[in-house]
Amino acid sequence: MTRIDVIVCPSCKGIGHQSHHEYTSYHRGEYDVIFSDCRACSNSGLVKQTTVTTYEPFVAGRPDQR
Repeated sequence: MTRIDVIVCPSCKGIGHQSHHEYTSYHRGEYDVIFSDCRACSNSGLVKQTTVTTYEPFVAGRPDQR
């Protein structure tokens, strides 16, 4: 049985892009915020999570007699 769910992207937390601070002048404490596209969700903020469940027949009795 296969189940597909749409969940919020764990990399960008649903925003669609990631950001980080990069110093332009270390001594003055100035920095720029750099935005980059999220590769995991292609800027949508959502990803598919596929769960595959397998079933085995139950065999009653002792484990050594299977």
